[in-house]
Amino acid sequence: MLYRKLGRTQWYISEISLGSYGTFDVPKRNREGRENVTAVIRAAVESGVNLIDTANMYGSSEDTIGEALTQLKEEGLIEYGVPYDPLLKRNKPRIFIATKAWAASLKEAERQIKNSFKVLRTNYIDLFQIHNLSVWKELLPVLKEMKDQEQIGAIGVTHYLEATYPEMLEAMKTGDIDAVQVPYNINQTRAAQEIFPESLKLDLGVLIMTPITQLFKRGYLLKKLESLNLNRFEKYGCTTPGQILLKFVISHPAVTCAIPATSKVERIEENTVVSNGNDMDQADQEFLMNLVQ
Repeated sequence: MLYRKLGRTQWYISEISLGSYGTFDVPKRNREGRENVTAVIRAAVESGVNLIDTANMYGSSEDTIGEALTQLKEEGLIEYGVPYDPLLKRNKPRIFIATKAWAASLKEAERQIKNSFKVLRTNYIDLFQIHNLSVWKELLPVLKEMKDQEQIGAIGVTHYLEATYPEMLEAMKTGDIDAVQVPYNINQTRAAQEIFPESLKLDLGVLIMTPITQLFKRGYLLKKLESLNLNRFEKYGCTTPGQILLKFVISHPAVTCAIPATSKVERIEENTVVSNGNDMDQADQEFLMNLVQ
């Protein structure tokens, strides 16, 4: 696994990290399902993944992740939940947690934030993101104060709609944002023209949602590649359509990490092996983009 610096923070994040939308929403009564989540996270950690992304709106995802990380921490396998010290020598992986609040009012956002700390079982969250830019102007001062008090380490903004990029740029230019999370894949490349140049200029981290599966179009990208001759991409260490899609994403220099979600242990290895330093060339990227035009 290779690591990239998350913008102006001192954090080095795994190129392939772990999302949780739709995969870790497992109720407490489903012990088998919860044990599977712990197994997936364990496999991810063993493969070098060091960032897990979640959100208050992802059902019980935060609670499930909090339970799994607590178990792994008690086993002495990981560190998490304290401010990051780049000078501290570690003998176990340091896991970064990214979560989000999505609310119609500041009061509701503050309730969600309080709940995130509770269910994640921590007094410190690395990256707190304003999801879908909801009440971001009102919430930003609250998060800035929490950052000053070392309750959180960094502030981010997200949105799944490319049409919101002008507003996202407005938030980025406040100087208070440390990271952005946007869609980027072979069929959604607007971020490369509008968000990535500014993120590089401002030295912001970039997390990529939906690298394999477009929101509301599940399986669409994989289907486009299913009849493709994969020999062309073996030089990048890619032997499956999913690996090709991930390689496309992390080949952009502005990207910090992709956050594919999965509920399958075996998918972790398939996803993480694409972090091998062999970026996809422009000709092959354009070839892939032309498949979905």
